[in-house]
Amino acid sequence: QFDAFPFDQQQCLLCFAHDGLGEVKLIDASELPLDLKSISEWDLVGNTTHEEVREEMQAGKQTHRVLLHITLARCDFFWAFLIIIPTLLFCLISLIGAFFYAGEDNVMNAASIGLTTMTSLMLVVTILSDALDKSDNLPGLGWFVFVEIVVVCISVIILLLLDGARSVARGYSKKDKDNFLIRLLTSKRVFRVTRFTLFLLAITALGLNTIL
Repeated sequence: QFDAFPFDQQQCLLCFAHDGLGEVKLIDASELPLDLKSISEWDLVGNTTHEEVREEMQAGKQTHRVLLHITLARCDFFWAFLIIIPTLLFCLISLIGAFFYAGEDNVMNAASIGLTTMTSLMLVVTILSDALDKSDNLPGLGWFVFVEIVVVCISVIILLLLDGARSVARGYSKKDKDNFLIRLLTSKRVFRVTRFTLFLLAITALGLNTIL
């Protein structure tokens, strides 16, 4: 089950059986330090050992079976500080650069930021595709990166459409100055407020994506 990757837990069931001997010696390792039981990728959070002894009357033999129920939790430090936090900061910086750029070439700036962000996030997707098992559902980290890509793409597309509509409205402003829609699109104050509102919506989407 990898739906919650990299915050998932895995259940491992092991069975050891031994026939023929009348005595089986088990060593209890519960007093060992926890760091000796864990590895760099997995942390041992539960270990249940159950012993069963069965005696076959006809053969005169005893069957010993040891059942191990191990619970492993994935160490999420690597994924949090190498994937989640860097991609979130990168998307945040990209959105700030796209929405608060005050130059005349807003269209070129938004398109450049969008392409750069897409290229960088695709490198993250490549890392995830090599590290994760192929399945019919995306894990939690995969959905996280996918939503980031969607948020940045939609933000850039809206900015391009907004700048395009404003450029068209400027061409008609000299012919029809009394048109309310044209005056609304050409207003610098409305344009800035709209960009700031869209920026807040994009940041909210990234925040909800991180929390959920």
